[in-house]
Amino acid sequence: MADLNGVFIVSPVSDWTAMRYANAALELRLQPTFLEISGSESLSSSTGLSIITLSSFFEAAFAELAAVLALSEFGGVVPGSELAVPFSNFLAAQLGLMRHHGDIMRFRDKSRMRETLSQGLVEQPEVLALVKIGDELPKIDNTRYPVVIKPVNGVASMFVKKCTDSRELFAALKSYWECDNPQVGGIVFTKDVLIESYVEGSEYSIEVVVVNGVLKYCFVTQKILSEEPFFDEIGHVSLPANDFPLQGAFRAFVQKVIAALDFRTGVAHVEVRVDAYNNIRIIEIGARIAGDLISDSVQFAYGISLEREFLAAQSGLQLQNQSETVSPSGVFGVKVIFEDQLLNYKPADVEILKEKPLHFKELVEDVSPRHVLRRRKLQLFRAQSVEQARRYVYGYDVLTTLPE
Repeated sequence: MADLNGVFIVSPVSDWTAMRYANAALELRLQPTFLEISGSESLSSSTGLSIITLSSFFEAAFAELAAVLALSEFGGVVPGSELAVPFSNFLAAQLGLMRHHGDIMRFRDKSRMRETLSQGLVEQPEVLALVKIGDELPKIDNTRYPVVIKPVNGVASMFVKKCTDSRELFAALKSYWECDNPQVGGIVFTKDVLIESYVEGSEYSIEVVVVNGVLKYCFVTQKILSEEPFFDEIGHVSLPANDFPLQGAFRAFVQKVIAALDFRTGVAHVEVRVDAYNNIRIIEIGARIAGDLISDSVQFAYGISLEREFLAAQSGLQLQNQSETVSPSGVFGVKVIFEDQLLNYKPADVEILKEKPLHFKELVEDVSPRHVLRRRKLQLFRAQSVEQARRYVYGYDVLTTLPE
């Protein structure tokens, strides 16, 4: 193994995610080492992976690593989850490796993200107010409702909610401000909240690979959401590039986004909304691979591993471009299964390819009916068409009209 270059994968969310990275690393002749944070470990020792547990996501962790590893043997750092992005970038900077330059919090703090995107003239929801705990309720004209509240550094759409008037807005803010303040790896989630204009329309994510400032791949996933006023993800469908009329527009929009954020190399998960007039607005961007088995779905649909691309990009390896031609063997998607859906009917021509059980120890108070903490498993499936895939995720039969 001495001829392999080391690569750090920081805080992957599960064994499943870690094994995808491990397999991709070995294909590239890289030796993966996984970093976890004490108190928020997600990997089991049964995986056989090389795992190091650090005390926190702070600068002192670098000294902990230097005490146990020859850091000069590592040629890349990859964040395995949303919260790992800032520390991964810090670690890469300390080692002189590929990283994002400038303020890394433009990819985590929604307020800084909005400011940076605005400077790049990227279309996005309008920020009506930034409020902190204890602030008076901002005066928003009744004509501006509905609005959306969004914690500036939250995760998993927790406490993101549509409010149709000042009464609902006050109740939503009060609920968030009164809940326990969670911490992960020493990171404290602030109580700062953005109040934004509501964008009506369909939601998509765009899985992006960028190398040296050039957009290499752009895969579109339709996001299937819970009923409003919440925005919880209940499924995803990988859309065929050759049969999706907005593919070109999405690609051009992503070019604008990565230019505005100075995103030079890596993988990004870009979430957008498209209104009835096909206007595209960015909801947010993550400087990491999407969760929810989306990378599995992309690989089945297009034959391209996002983990392999990410590891290669961060390690300075050049991979040959592959075709983005969609798989001829069906449409691939992911369905989230909740407690009340464990015995749901599955059509005979929908094939379950993989299942990932989920086990959450406890709920956070006041979470929505389809929140991530209420999930029981994820299903990766193959359907015969996009419509059939969407129907399966919704649980609708052929006689029911699908939501737009």
